[in-house]
Amino acid sequence: RELARLEAGSKKYRHPQAQVPWIYDGNNWWTYDDPASIANKTSYVKSNLLGGVMCWELSGDTSDIRLLSAIHEGLQ
Repeated sequence: RELARLEAGSKKYRHPQAQVPWIYDGNNWWTYDDPASIANKTSYVKSNLLGGVMCWELSGDTSDIRLLSAIHEGLQ
C-alpha cells in the first residue's frame, strides 16, 4: 500500500499533543491514524465515558486488520 511505502521512505513524525502520526516527504504532507494513535483515541473515549468511536472507512487498513483490531482492543 501507499502508506507503507511512504513510511519506509520518509521520516515519520508524531504530533506531541494529538499523538497522531504524519509524514512530510518534502513535497507532500500526510496525516493518518496508526494503532498507537487509535489506542490514544480509544483511551480518551473510555476515560471520558463516551459512547464509542466511528470509522470513516476501512479500505486503508492492513490485510491483518491492524487498525480495526486496535479499536477493538482499545475499547475492551
